[in-house]
This record gives sequence, structure tokens and C-alpha cells, in this order.
Amino acid sequence: MSGIILLPTLNRTKLVKQFFASYEATHAEVPGILLVDEHDFDNNQTAYEEIIKLLPSNWELKETGNAVSMGDKIRFIWPELSGYLWIGLLNDDHFCVTEEWDKKVEGMLDGTNMVSTNDGNWNFGVRVVGLTAWSKPLLDCAGFPIFPRNLQHLYIDDVWKAIGEATGCWRETNKINIEHRHVFFHKMAKDETFEKVYAQPSWEYDSKEFKHFMEQDFNKVVERVKALRADETLKGSFL
Repeated sequence: MSGIILLPTLNRTKLVKQFFASYEATHAEVPGILLVDEHDFDNNQTAYEEIIKLLPSNWELKETGNAVSMGDKIRFIWPELSGYLWIGLLNDDHFCVTEEWDKKVEGMLDGTNMVSTNDGNWNFGVRVVGLTAWSKPLLDCAGFPIFPRNLQHLYIDDVWKAIGEATGCWRETNKINIEHRHVFFHKMAKDETFEKVYAQPSWEYDSKEFKHFMEQDFNKVVERVKALRADETLKGSFL
């Protein structure tokens, strides 16, 4: 396959094991990287060593040093992602449902667009949810590694929803279900990771980062993406 999945995690080894069980059960083949910060790895070393033994042969665990948040972990690994035609992002509380979801997603990418999937009928049709996969040229054109500026976790779906709606680069599919077993979806209990991510300081910090992006970067990103997609937009005008 021509893409790769990034799976940042934080103190959720049981969920990671469940994710890989669902990955195997749906006969997925896309390679990926499990991103774990050094403190998390040290605290849960036995569990992560078990996970390493369970990883599909085309997956690897990468320690990200002091990079703890989703945004920082993606920024940490970004220089190593050359050569892929698309990049997908999942959370440790995702669970794969649709058979061969990875191949189906790859078939929907055209080199200039992004695809998001169903998330277990929670926020599908409203937000960028489930598996989100970006054509690499789209990310290169946008000019940032999925997370703009210093955005850490929150508002990332708002960033790409705004870009997608303004440029037509966003494609949603209900034919692929990657269930999001989130606390807010009542699929799991609150844990330390949830409390950390959704603490008031996190909301305040990412809110400011999102506001700065929309005010200072958004219009230029939209211009670049529209230019990238000019040929695709023209083709879509003819039947």
C-alpha cells in the first residue's frame, strides 16, 4: 500500500491492544507507527513490550521523547514520513469495523483530497471523524504536519473541516466504519488521558492556537489548496 497510519497513544495500552485486534480482524494491511512518549513507555514498559510482539510486521513502535500530545508526536515523526502518498491518523480509542478499510480509503484518495469515515454513527456527517486520511500533496500544500502552529489536540477536526468546506478537498464516506470509543460517546470511562486532554488549560491553549490559525493562516492555505485542486475541480465540472 502507498500510505501509512499514525497512531499516537498515551497511557492506554489496553485500548492499543484492542485496536490491533480489530486491525487484524478486518484484514488491514496498511503500515503504521505507534507513537509513545518516553515517560509513558517507561511507566508501562511491560505492556508495551507485549504490544511490540503483537504488532503486524509492517508496524513499529516509535518513542517520541518528550513529545506527549498528539500534535507534538506528529510533529516529532513528520521528518521520517517521506515517500508515502497518503497519511492517515487514528486515536488509541478507535476500533476498526469495516473489512479492508485501508484499501477502500486508499481508493478514494486522488492526490489532492482528504477522506474521513464513519465513527460508529456518533459525529459522522457533522465533523471530520473516524479515520482521517490525507493525500500527501495536500498536506505539503497546506504547509503543516496535520496540526497547524502549536495545536496540541483539540480543534484539529475544526481546522480540517474549515479547509475542506472552503476548498472542496474533503470527502466523507459512510461505507467505512472506524468506531470511536470515546468517553463522550459513552463507550469508555474517563481516565487520566481524558482528564489531561480535556482539562480547562488545554481548551484555552488550543482555542488560541485555532483562533490564530483561522485569523492569520487560513486564507493563504485555502488559496494554495484551491490551486492544487484546480484540475480536479475542472474535471468534476464535466460528465
